[in-house]
Amino acid sequence: LSSSLARLKLTNNASISSSIYQLIAQLKSAKVTPMDIEKIVGEERGALSTKLKDINAIYAQYEKVLKEENALDSNSFYSLMPAFIAGDENLKGARVIFAGFSSVTKQIIDIFQAFNGVCHCDFVLLKGDGEFYTNEIYHKVLDVFPSAQTKADTFEFSKEALAIERG
Repeated sequence: LSSSLARLKLTNNASISSSIYQLIAQLKSAKVTPMDIEKIVGEERGALSTKLKDINAIYAQYEKVLKEENALDSNSFYSLMPAFIAGDENLKGARVIFAGFSSVTKQIIDIFQAFNGVCHCDFVLLKGDGEFYTNEIYHKVLDVFPSAQTKADTFEFSKEALAIERG
């Protein structure tokens, strides 16, 4: 991204580049495009509108640079994965276990659904209190996969884990 932003003559500051990239990554993972932002902002005026238009200008230019360089960033790659998964004959009927997710994006849910369409999928989520998962992943996975079964945790914590929990 830094080289793309430099090419766009937007900034040479790495922290700004990183912040902008993180924002673009979040927008892309939520499947929000520059066109979506443009539709929302429209002809609105004011500080928020100006900021959104600035972000959108950078985002649109970033996408243009990717297209011109025939490049993919990780979010663009993720958006292509469901089609690859659906078309891969080697995955048909395979058993896939998903574990360790503490949050998901719309793109990841699409990938889960693609796997679930061709494979036998198991999702391992620890059933904890509401603060254990961010982005309400526990409920999102159960909404997307209503046949998912939940089991209460029955494992014992190590001394180290208990010490960390106590602070």
